[in-house]
Amino acid sequence: MNKVPKPCTDFDWAVYDTPTLAGLAPLIPFPLVDWIFEEYFRRRIPRSIARHRRTELPPEAVRILNREQGCASACLSLPIEIVVELIKRTLKKIFYFLSVKTATDRISRYWHRAFLIDCMILQGHLADAESARIARQAMNRALDEVSTSPMLSVARRVVSNTRHAFRILRRARRGKEDEEIREKRSIIRRHWDEFRDHLTALASRYHTYYKTLSAQAHDEVTQS
Repeated sequence: MNKVPKPCTDFDWAVYDTPTLAGLAPLIPFPLVDWIFEEYFRRRIPRSIARHRRTELPPEAVRILNREQGCASACLSLPIEIVVELIKRTLKKIFYFLSVKTATDRISRYWHRAFLIDCMILQGHLADAESARIARQAMNRALDEVSTSPMLSVARRVVSNTRHAFRILRRARRGKEDEEIREKRSIIRRHWDEFRDHLTALASRYHTYYKTLSAQAHDEVTQS
């Protein structure tokens, strides 16, 4: 039996800075501007982590990780989705507490996603497009089965401590760190050890799915 690789559960701001910024975007008080900033930082997550790990990801692997849905369905539904999303985001600006909840949920989700992407990079699962597809499927299945709620309390503290989301993200996009971000980093660091067991279990689930899906892909190639 193959031993499950030990995941890196230590808090490393270079891994979780971009996910945190993406999660804060819903707090921007301008509809669609918040979406633009969220997409900008969300799509930077894989390469940001890879750069920190001194690894260069193949462009196709990055596209696979960042793809939200199939291209055909996305193209057909895009105009409708834009209108619906604009309405939703406008309502959230009117009822600010909805934006706070959205940001809290997004930060927790992006932290989990970043953790698994870091695992993928360290284990070499993003070295080529085929392996990246399997890793993406394994990540999706693992995240579907593991609750992100253990991190919500800290994510809520990060969000409630936010006073100038637009300024924070605008400065971050220019490569500058805002004082509020330094405060948030301290909050997260103080509590991160609470999540070690949770993250270890998530990594184990991901690895199990990755092995299963890899074996299935190998069998399909062998039989074809």
